Amino acid sequence: MLTLGEYTREYGGPKPGCVNFALPMPSVLAQALGARPVLFLGCSLKSDRTTLIVAKIAHRLPGTVHFAVVSESEAAPDRLRQLDAWNIRPLFFPAGHFEKIEQLLACVADASPALPPGGPRPIPKEPPPGFVPRPEEFEQAKRQLLQNHGHGSIALSTALSGAGGYGKTTLAQALCADQEIRNAFADGIFWIDIGQTPNILGGLGSLYKELTGAKLATVDQREASAMVAKELENRWALLVIDDVWQRGHLKAFLDAAPCKRLITTRVVEILDEDVDLVRVDEMGPGQAVELLLKGIPERGNDVRGALQDLAHRLGYWALLLELANAKLRVLKRRRGGALAAALDLSPANISAGG
Repeated sequence: MLTLGEYTREYGGPKPGCVNFALPMPSVLAQALGARPVLFLGCSLKSDRTTLIVAKIAHRLPGTVHFAVVSESEAAPDRLRQLDAWNIRPLFFPAGHFEKIEQLLACVADASPALPPGGPRPIPKEPPPGFVPRPEEFEQAKRQLLQNHGHGSIALSTALSGAGGYGKTTLAQALCADQEIRNAFADGIFWIDIGQTPNILGGLGSLYKELTGAKLATVDQREASAMVAKELENRWALLVIDDVWQRGHLKAFLDAAPCKRLITTRVVEILDEDVDLVRVDEMGPGQAVELLLKGIPERGNDVRGALQDLAHRLGYWALLLELANAKLRVLKRRRGGALAAALDLSPANISAGG
């Protein structure tokens, strides 16, 4: 909680609409809100300094979407339009039933496995569990990765781009697990997580150690890139550069990789014009229903209509579909194992259940 004087000092002016993004508080909030989806809990989300920053981020990075747990009592048209303008998707719960929030958080935890803390990650030998194929995007990316294979002196890049939560990283994992891709890049597939505030030198050092077994004997980033590049030179290798936000961060790893590169990003502007681009947007209706049914053996036609309606309500968004799938599996166990009982086959109950 800040006093009016503290608001003025930290945000840059006494008026609610005044925010100086050069100051530490707005700058840190802008980075945090632009880096990952945020789930707002217990926040009024009225017109204050934080929501003004959210609104500016929504205008500057339209692919950045956040979520808010909101009581159904606030589901008025004006309120929904305001949240939509801020790129905030409401997750409604029945008024007064605050236990629904705890259930939602349990679903989020269930659907969000922990990732390794930076550096190269293990390359999967199989597609991610419950992977729903996206043939068009998969085949386009695979074709671009395999084309010109044999021109080892030319470093070529393929990029998967799209808004956060649409499945770019999952698709990249599936590509790395493809046997034809693994055969083509027989000298190794390497994966580095970037994110909003990466440790570039640490990432280069991790790659160098994976390639040589030795520590990187420099603290200079350019020299580190050159040392990694020397080890990757003339190798049939693929470097996956995941979740890139800034061109400077990407350049350090492009300089270090005279081999094929697969990049995932939501910021297309950081890519060179000669990069092969594959758009990863919302899923198709059939793919969305399959993701809702992940881990659920039941496939009855009696529930498909309700599932299609739910997928439509969630905008065919992979991240939201994953959360809804986790919720359905929990409800299915609680309600005797029947998917129809979990869904209740009622749009009102589907919305109320989160």
